[in-house]
Amino acid sequence: MDFNDYLDANYDVEFVSGGNQIKLSGQCPFCGEDRSDLRLYVNAESGKGQCFHCGEGFGPISFVMAAEGCEFPQAKKILSDDEDDYVREKQQAPAPEVKFPFMEQITAFPGAMKYMNDRGIDARLIDYFKMTYCRQNLVMGDRTLYTKSRVIIPIHDILGRLVSWTGRDTTGRSKTKYLMPPGFQSADHLYHAWGIPNGPQYLIIVEGVFDVYGWWRAGITNVVATFGKKISEAQIKIIDSIMPERVFIAWDSDANWMKYEFIQKYGHHWPVRMIDLSGKDSDELSQGALIKALGTAKG
Repeated sequence: MDFNDYLDANYDVEFVSGGNQIKLSGQCPFCGEDRSDLRLYVNAESGKGQCFHCGEGFGPISFVMAAEGCEFPQAKKILSDDEDDYVREKQQAPAPEVKFPFMEQITAFPGAMKYMNDRGIDARLIDYFKMTYCRQNLVMGDRTLYTKSRVIIPIHDILGRLVSWTGRDTTGRSKTKYLMPPGFQSADHLYHAWGIPNGPQYLIIVEGVFDVYGWWRAGITNVVATFGKKISEAQIKIIDSIMPERVFIAWDSDANWMKYEFIQKYGHHWPVRMIDLSGKDSDELSQGALIKALGTAKG
């Protein structure tokens, strides 16, 4: 069953706010409150909700886990027909170990390490994001992928499952800075979404993976990348599932009109502000400059 069917089967439901919200009558699975004026509301479309007695926010999976007293797999099975690919446990999950047989440790290649260090990326970031290095081209069937001299960056979905990778040229000679394997749909994922805890005070949206690293280097870690100056409805669903209190859009300055379009289209989901880095990439700026840009973001 989907989440709305689950609620209908277990609670007295009343649609309010023009049918956009569901008011539940019954016992809150988080605080146990069952008073007659229970203020337990669920968004009819996204499945996100909150008990206004205990303040607990939830998604479909976490609600079912609490209501049934079960673990994640059992709750997911109950909602087997629900579109819950974007739902995960409330706390941040560690990325799994990633081993590509054709990849090697970056630290073994001085040229690659110089490239990384020149961009302000140290061993700590390399280890956290599980980056590796490829010194030869990769042959897949009858196709050659020009992965030689590229840093290989694994891409995980919001549940921390490996879904693909991207390769960044370190030589400056390739016309293609970033390479992805054929068939991968980047619009279905947000880079580093798996590493953001649910309900953060802020979420920063950037273009590319190295933009994420620039903010991380400054100690600002609630950052995801859209793989370009665009965002899809699938990526919006991922952001909705994270439940940020506010969103900052930090695409490059040449995409300002797209930032305004983003605010107009999605500003009703969360408060949105635009960050202006004055034509610079985040890894080109100091921690102080990034914090200042964040503090002067415009709505």
